[in-house]
Amino acid sequence: MHRLPAGLYPSREAIGWAWAALAAVRSPDSEALASLDLVLRETVPDCEAEGNSRVLPAGWGTPPATRRPTVAHPRAFKGTKYRPPKQRQSAAVDLRPFLSSAAGLRSVAERFGRTLDIAVAAQSFKLPPKFACLLWPAVRHRTARQVSRLLSLYVALGLESDEELLHALAYSVAANPLNAISWSEALAEVPAPFRLDMAHAIIETSAFDVEAGAAGLAEVCRLAPPERLRIWARHWLSVVRDRGDSSYLLAGFRLAAAFDPDCRFDDAGRCADFPESEIEAIGASLPDSHRGWLPMRLWQHCGCFPGMADLIRNSSWPKLDRSASTDYLRFLVTVGPFEMTPRTAQRKWTALRNALPRIERILLTIDPGYQRKAVALAGDWLWSWEDPDAIQRRLPALLRLLERLAAPPFSAAARGSWTLGGFLEFENAGHIETFLQAPDSCLLAVERASRRDNDARLIGAGIEALVRQLDAFTADAVVRFPGKLARTARLLGGVSAPLRERILRECKQHALFRLDPSAVTPNDLCSEVMAGIGGRPLTNPLPARLSAWTRGEIELTGAKLQRHCQVAAGKLVLTRLDLVGDSVMDFVKRGMPLGEISHSSRHALRLLGSIRSNRRALRRFLRAWWAGDTGYLARHVETVSWYRRHPEVPRRIWEQGIATAAEGIAIQLERDPFEILKLGTYVGSCLGVGGLCDDSAAAALLDANKKVLYARDFGGRVVARQLVAISNAGQLVCFSVYPSSAARPVKNAFADHDREFAKALGLPLHVPATGSGDYAVDCVVAETWWDDGSWDFDTGATGESPAPQPGTGTASYPPSRTPSSNRRLRSRRS
Repeated sequence: MHRLPAGLYPSREAIGWAWAALAAVRSPDSEALASLDLVLRETVPDCEAEGNSRVLPAGWGTPPATRRPTVAHPRAFKGTKYRPPKQRQSAAVDLRPFLSSAAGLRSVAERFGRTLDIAVAAQSFKLPPKFACLLWPAVRHRTARQVSRLLSLYVALGLESDEELLHALAYSVAANPLNAISWSEALAEVPAPFRLDMAHAIIETSAFDVEAGAAGLAEVCRLAPPERLRIWARHWLSVVRDRGDSSYLLAGFRLAAAFDPDCRFDDAGRCADFPESEIEAIGASLPDSHRGWLPMRLWQHCGCFPGMADLIRNSSWPKLDRSASTDYLRFLVTVGPFEMTPRTAQRKWTALRNALPRIERILLTIDPGYQRKAVALAGDWLWSWEDPDAIQRRLPALLRLLERLAAPPFSAAARGSWTLGGFLEFENAGHIETFLQAPDSCLLAVERASRRDNDARLIGAGIEALVRQLDAFTADAVVRFPGKLARTARLLGGVSAPLRERILRECKQHALFRLDPSAVTPNDLCSEVMAGIGGRPLTNPLPARLSAWTRGEIELTGAKLQRHCQVAAGKLVLTRLDLVGDSVMDFVKRGMPLGEISHSSRHALRLLGSIRSNRRALRRFLRAWWAGDTGYLARHVETVSWYRRHPEVPRRIWEQGIATAAEGIAIQLERDPFEILKLGTYVGSCLGVGGLCDDSAAAALLDANKKVLYARDFGGRVVARQLVAISNAGQLVCFSVYPSSAARPVKNAFADHDREFAKALGLPLHVPATGSGDYAVDCVVAETWWDDGSWDFDTGATGESPAPQPGTGTASYPPSRTPSSNRRLRSRRS
């Protein structure tokens, strides 16, 4: 039971003295009357005390009989020489036991006369004993209606049998009788299992001091799902305690009940004029994939960022194309990266608040088919900036770029175009202008190179580094050789940010970058270019006739010589781009016993540079393979240990696989390690180079319990692929066929192959549709891998086409913050 505060009963010391005085009373005098009146006025009878049937003795309190004087006996006693006896005093009586019963209380009142008012005290005996003992003291002087409300709650809440809840409510009623009754009525609407916890929460937060919060708790209880009631109610009580914006939080509860019942409300701000109806309309208009989380993120941002509510209320989003409006609303709730400090986020929001109306006006003037593309470009560019001044300074350039790219001859597809926003990060306004005035063909080349999300991610990172380190060169390259620039940026973006900076710093100091063609003679130009190229596989920018003139083989006029030097200066951009790309590959392959780089080796090195996990294990494998040790993985201690733990797996069949053919394709387990590493690149999934889960491509090669199946046409071209694995329980687990757009016959062929493979292995096939339970596939040599859920053979092969799998590279900007729940990050360390 909660201890009552000392100030709750300021007269309790006087009550103690009066209670002690009633322990021995000889007569109903004024002193005893005062003590008795104080006790009855400030306390209530203990109706369950022993001796309730006792009444005062008949003679107590009756004054002794007096003798009347007569003529014969003027002293009212016989004779004159006898002394009258002393009057006999009444015995001292403890009045306290008589106050605990109706009969005893009436007997005490009779002896003290009408001066003693026992009406309130006598009413205690008409109430349930526990109610009279714990709740009646605080409300006995309240109105009859208030007492009746509390008595009804006593019955409704079952307090006669729930002593813990009774004591909790007694504390609240004693602290604030009037408000506590309202809170208790709200508590009656709480499901019984949560009532005690809610009562304690009300006491701990002192929420009963605010009467208006009681009605809100009742509404919270009606809205919250049972599993979220405790969390929601505690958030509500905290806001009530702090005199926060309770109407805003209630609006959030109503939205959550309609769209996202699992919302936890970990962070609730303040919004005096929350646009609840507008957000409800937004939620109703959203596709199912966004309907749950997006309205709640909009609610949260209205409380965190001043002016967000007005922006949503006055926004023109309903006039946009449906998909563009969804992306635009998603952008509104991604003000900045999650690692931004609150102060930085607020400063950035101030800049965005001023910029968004201008962006909306541009969007409304764009053809609806291009609106989503414009939203993607604007959203990605604004996402990457934190400095409000930079946003304001570069906003006009962004708007110009939006208008240009959102019209023919550019594609209406939103994918990849946002990489062009990286060129707006030039510090020099002249370089930005050079980019904005570049021919359409230049921008189209970069856009085409960014069609795949994986490539776009790498190109964007590479352009960012080039703009920061080699701004003038990059501005020139995007005009002269945009396609080559995009390919070089893709290579550069495939390594870590510190390594990108290091590579570009070294390239900037290279002779080819320090060379100024306009400041040297033609002879010096040729000699310095050839010296800078050395033996590296770089483009030779020198025209053949200029080289022949340098060797003295031909004669050139001054005008021709000048023209050839200008051509060399222009092509020098290609040479420098080659230098950057070659430097990237040099850094990645350092320490590798590798001579000439083949196409497959180049892909493996790019993957090695881009992954963040499994890098050390992949590097060790590549070093061993290129040194001639092709059995490195087969002898690896973790591989041997895994086979020892799974003796049921026939190693030869598992490593060689089986071959099946159907519908003009052949399905075979891939044994070439460099082809295995391409399982994401072939189908454009997130396991490709630069993908969000590209480190899982390394895990597919490194781990003995994972294999890759390729479906190839008769020309050897890969048309689909599938990852299969053996679970810890010894089941063959088959994952989704990629690309997700693969034809139905191809998926059916994979399903048949999987069944035949399981039969050849002698292992059970994990089929989710048959209820075979969950599975676990551990890492063996790799550190982590991304498990996107086992393939449902019924819906994935012969049934309806499954929804696009997360991580296939199909998402547009901004990326969703609600990944599919069936995806799990598996780690060998876990």
